[in-house]
Amino acid sequence: MKTEQKNQLKKELFWYINLLIAVFLLAVYWKDYVSVSTFLRDIEPVLPKIASILITLFIFNVFIKSTIPVLKKGISLYFNPDEWNVIRMLYTYFLWFIAFIIILTGVFGNFSSLGISISLIGAGIAFALQQVILSFAGWFLIIIKRPYKIGDRIYIKNRDVLGDVEDITMLITVLKEVAHNDTVTGKNIILPNSTVFLEPIINYSYDVPQIWISLPVDVTYESDLELAEKIIFDVAKDVAGEEMKTASDIIKRKTPESVHAEFATEDPVIRVEFAGSSVTIRARIMCMPKRVPAISSDIYRKVFHEFNKPENKGKVEIAYPHMELVLHDEVMSDRVKKYFDR
Repeated sequence: MKTEQKNQLKKELFWYINLLIAVFLLAVYWKDYVSVSTFLRDIEPVLPKIASILITLFIFNVFIKSTIPVLKKGISLYFNPDEWNVIRMLYTYFLWFIAFIIILTGVFGNFSSLGISISLIGAGIAFALQQVILSFAGWFLIIIKRPYKIGDRIYIKNRDVLGDVEDITMLITVLKEVAHNDTVTGKNIILPNSTVFLEPIINYSYDVPQIWISLPVDVTYESDLELAEKIIFDVAKDVAGEEMKTASDIIKRKTPESVHAEFATEDPVIRVEFAGSSVTIRARIMCMPKRVPAISSDIYRKVFHEFNKPENKGKVEIAYPHMELVLHDEVMSDRVKKYFDR
């Protein structure tokens, strides 16, 4: 027997001994005021019920304590410690609830009337506490199925709520609010656990801790497009290369081979598209959600620095809103020509 179990047994034995001593002292105190024979005659009708209650409590206590180690040995391999604690707690509460029903049945004697009373009371409680019950059920789902866990970044679309999961309790989930520019605001958002049943939840890091982000850079149509792509690719790889390699390894382990080619890349992905007054070059990279502001800032800063190096200056220019006036000789009047030739 383990030391902890021995200590627990000693504590329980000590508690029972103290209880017997207390009952004995109470009997000694009462013997001067109440006739023992009269006392026994008064409590004789309820002695069987008291005995059945004590026996029921004792049997269920022994049964629960003896079956929990067996249950743990059988299923703990399939659950982490938090999940096992929840299962153990629910198993214990369920058995004590059965013991409570048995005791009430023994006390009242009429099971049918007791069942009706319990049903009516249960229905009233369920109606009054439906949101609380739903939140508790949501907590159980969160612990077992893990739609999100502490540290995940989640987004509730219908409520426009974005945040990092800070804590999960029986009734609520606490989020650290994140603005839409991926900056933590420092505010806490309190969500009922019933949200998992009522709202679609987007988990940024459900299977892979890194997420894809797209960083657009607009260059002018006169820029050297190939040079601009190379600069942006090299900068993105230098800043986010290690995180992309880590994410690629995780994806290869957790996803089928059919999706590896598209998602399990160790290099930034460059995409080009035309805009109204610029060419947009997008660098798609993977990084931890909490590092998005720092990584995007580093990439933009280094790209700007590379564009302005002497060997690249004039070849690649960042596009910005402006107006350019183009004059054609065949449509200009003599007066306009003289004005611009001055």
